[in-house]
Amino acid sequence: MGLLTIGAFARAAGLSPKALRLYDDLGLLRPASVDPISGYRRYSPDQLERARLIGLLRRTGMPLARISLALSSPDPAAEVLAYWRSVEADVAARGRLVAFLVEQLSGKDTVTTNPDAAYAGPHLLAVADEFGQGGHRASVTTLAALLCSGPRLGVVHVGDSRAYLLRAGELHQLTQDHVQGTAIPATLEKALHRQPAEPDLLLRDGRDGDRYLPPDVLHAELRAAATPVDAVGTLVDLANRRGGPDNIACVVADVAA
Repeated sequence: MGLLTIGAFARAAGLSPKALRLYDDLGLLRPASVDPISGYRRYSPDQLERARLIGLLRRTGMPLARISLALSSPDPAAEVLAYWRSVEADVAARGRLVAFLVEQLSGKDTVTTNPDAAYAGPHLLAVADEFGQGGHRASVTTLAALLCSGPRLGVVHVGDSRAYLLRAGELHQLTQDHVQGTAIPATLEKALHRQPAEPDLLLRDGRDGDRYLPPDVLHAELRAAATPVDAVGTLVDLANRRGGPDNIACVVADVAA
């Protein structure tokens, strides 16, 4: 069988010509032949298997850059599995955040037994720390969140949840607690409740290798952790060993160029 036109190849692969042109532009699936005058693309039937595989991976929601990485890897199956595990973790984190938000918006208890909430996604990190008596409906909550848009990072803060940055080995606290007094129990000056609260807002430029996290951490443990996942596990374990009296919520993220 000779070369197929882009239309015929698209129909055989279950894709659209537009998708094939995009895959060509990204280097995922180059045509077998391109007319030097018209620029018209033609494909070999031998390329159908790769085209269908790309289409199936796209149906899982895998970004094209991640597909390119997987298909160029010596172990593509491991890359696909690693991607799916990250999706499952993200969905679980979103579920916890949704449960928290439903409780806050409805004033009703949900099935979750942890009144704190933590979320870690590709562009958003957030920790909300319930305070009050056992998730009482009249409680208010604190919030530390970080939104990433390209190299720019925005930090939103209300209450006494904290955001830290580890840069070049130095630990910096980005937020200031909205607390009156130093004795325990202290009083929050500002928190999220049924009335609007004006959060602290700040913008920062991210650098490759930066490590962000809300809430509190110890410098040595954060520096020693090889990955954000390791850091979260270490910090939660450390808080438990030191007798943390409350629920523990923590999110850690690295900035990569």
